[in-house]
Amino acid sequence: MPSLSVFSGQILGLLGPNGSGKSTLLKVIAGLLPAEAGTIQINGRSLKDYSARERGRTMAYVPQAAQTPFQATVRDVVALGRYPHLGTLGRVRGEDNEKINWAIEYCSLESLEHREIETLSGGERQRVLLARALAQGAPLLLLDEPVSNLDIRYQQETYERLRRLAENEGLGIILADHQINLQSAYCHGLLVLKGGRTAAQGTPAALMSEDLIETVFGLRMRVEQSPEGHLFGSWIAPRIEKYKADEADDR
Repeated sequence: MPSLSVFSGQILGLLGPNGSGKSTLLKVIAGLLPAEAGTIQINGRSLKDYSARERGRTMAYVPQAAQTPFQATVRDVVALGRYPHLGTLGRVRGEDNEKINWAIEYCSLESLEHREIETLSGGERQRVLLARALAQGAPLLLLDEPVSNLDIRYQQETYERLRRLAENEGLGIILADHQINLQSAYCHGLLVLKGGRTAAQGTPAALMSEDLIETVFGLRMRVEQSPEGHLFGSWIAPRIEKYKADEADDR
């Protein structure tokens, strides 16, 4: 299992091609899959020593696709995040409602609050699942491709919100995604996976290179610097010509 650490107030981005082990690693950290080797510790305590309720108060996991209750409203789904904090009678109290309201507002879901979840688009559902995780109030967020169904505007807004959550609320966030440029701009650190192993680890400034992108993803990109100082990759069109040349050679 790759070695990694994430601290309060930081976002660690997991990068890698499909099948590189990003989702599997998140599931292992969440305790949904056993670790083949090594240990997982949260605040110096082994994950194995946490009860299910304690785990729910400590970390919130958002998978790529999650089932939601049939005919549940957006508020109902977000309220499920409070389950680890409810008493034996399962009653939602004032503090729970405050967390639910805050999560709905933070994810800009006020206009959808009373809509049934089945009536929402894929991107809207994704925002609801993030709100449910935020309502959970856990200090560690595990997010698997949190912007895959969002348009460009909401992709950037989501990353901005996650960055603010980390820095202003002290959350630790581990997220897996294919958004190289967004991760470079908003993550404090990156773990690059290939074939289930660590290919590289460090800050975006240290890792964003044309050689690494081509080695891991098999894609040539030009790495440039934005006016804000972030490194980003841009497509190199001649790659298409290489495909055509390869096809001609095959003939």
